[in-house]
Amino acid sequence: MSKSLILILGFFALSGIFLSQNALAQNCNSQNITVNNFFFTDENGNPFPPGFEPPNYDPQNPPTIQGKIFATF
Repeated sequence: MSKSLILILGFFALSGIFLSQNALAQNCNSQNITVNNFFFTDENGNPFPPGFEPPNYDPQNPPTIQGKIFATF
């Protein structure tokens, strides 16, 4: 085989490898999402006010607060 034919075949082989890797990356199911907004509510669905702190809040022993987190995507 001539050197130019080997060079051309090598080029096509490498091109196929790189193109197939790019195609596989586009089918990756990473499930990345963007959260546009979120808010917290108490157990009854009432939003907590901005800067909410529970009564008798102690940062050394924080209480468990029952509630829900909502987000828009």
